Amino acid sequence: MATVTKLDSELGVLTDLVRSDIQARRLRPGDRYFTAEEAGRRFGVPRAVMNKAMRVLSDSEVLVRRQKAGTFIGPCAETVSASSKRTPLTKIFVLTTHSVAGTYVDADDMIEVFWREFPGASVEFIRLPSDSPVEYVRDLIDRAGANGESVGFLPISIPRKIYTLLAGSQLPVVVMGSLGIEVAASLSSVDGDYVAAGRMLVEYLIAQGRQRISVLMPEVWLQGDNLFFESIRQTMGEAGLPVTSLCVRSLPSDQSEFAENVRLLLQQEDRPTAIISRKGLMRRGKNASHDVWAPALIAEIASSVGLSVPDDLIVAYDLGRNLPEKPLPFPCTHRFESWSQTLEKVAQMLHEVASQGPGKSAKQVLLPVALYVPDAA
Repeated sequence: MATVTKLDSELGVLTDLVRSDIQARRLRPGDRYFTAEEAGRRFGVPRAVMNKAMRVLSDSEVLVRRQKAGTFIGPCAETVSASSKRTPLTKIFVLTTHSVAGTYVDADDMIEVFWREFPGASVEFIRLPSDSPVEYVRDLIDRAGANGESVGFLPISIPRKIYTLLAGSQLPVVVMGSLGIEVAASLSSVDGDYVAAGRMLVEYLIAQGRQRISVLMPEVWLQGDNLFFESIRQTMGEAGLPVTSLCVRSLPSDQSEFAENVRLLLQQEDRPTAIISRKGLMRRGKNASHDVWAPALIAEIASSVGLSVPDDLIVAYDLGRNLPEKPLPFPCTHRFESWSQTLEKVAQMLHEVASQGPGKSAKQVLLPVALYVPDAA
């Protein structure tokens, strides 16, 4: 059975997630809640771990567990009135630098969640042009002002200069991605805790006796990538490892070029004994049959040059989402929350910003992560 590390500290995270889930789905005292098995699947943890967290919540009457009847919302749960007033946004622009098919974004789920929070609003997905993205977004802002529309923006990991533009627009904005300090006081954001993810992966590899670590990063780094790598570098330094023990490569998204670069890296005389991949799923258009997981591709290349995984080379990665029911057989950091839970949180934050005004309620939410280690690793 695969395990999630640091159980005691994670019970607190799980209980907080359940409380947030109750609010996000606007459940009331007496409403039915998940069983421990169902909740474990939702939050990506084993049933036994989830059961302990639910027992804590039952002791504080956030949940009520009735033998043979099920689990219900308790009298001490903090709930949100289903009839609470919602600020109407007539249009929500989802901004990306890639087509939705080339990202982790599920457009149908996003539309469903935002319609619940903003009934009747249109949700428009926009792939920003590569030659003039700032001008394009500025035109969107100007047109919204000229038409008197009530619009909101949801940028997903886009260039920092567009965040600066949106921060000065005085329009409701919630960013799905990490922010630089220059706009953090003006914009709200939701993203994974990449600092914790980088630290967890390095600590695990060092505990396995690996001291030559290569980090494979994307060609273009965003703020989250910077945080992830800096955490890795700092953790290795704190462990007393020399600077030469860390190697970083910024690799292209093209699978064949990526594979060739990895092959050359593993054939070096001072090859790494562990690889951390910032890339997870490498997509190739709309045809999912062409997609490949970067850790699996790295392991395949290692085998082709005579290396055994994990004996000669440990391959680890940041999954960037919640753990699936059948995870890959490689160590990884993952989020507790599902995609739909994250969307619900983002929609509520956009509601708050639209209600209170931009800048007045700006906050950065870090989604907690955990380390998954397969039995064979």
